[in-house]
Amino acid sequence: MEKNIKQPAKKAKKIEEKSILDTMPKLKISIFFQSILYTLMMIAIFGSVGYYLDAKHDTAPKMTIVAVAISYPLTQILLLKRMRKFVTKKVAKK
Repeated sequence: MEKNIKQPAKKAKKIEEKSILDTMPKLKISIFFQSILYTLMMIAIFGSVGYYLDAKHDTAPKMTIVAVAISYPLTQILLLKRMRKFVTKKVAKK
């Protein structure tokens, strides 16, 4: 009798593990596109600010180049913070 009781529990556990693994590719794709979106948004914002400062101070592309160069590390820091938050949520659920 005990064998019959344990088997459904094992099957339920396997089904739960499968469903988590099925969502992983979707999750990876979602994170990939979010990181691309954040990077492009930061470059656009900082590039626009740099372009405005170049036009105002007549410094050609200097401010734009500096602003875009600064935007990349800031984007990486933002993404790192978001990933840490995401990972801590996943670990807390387990």
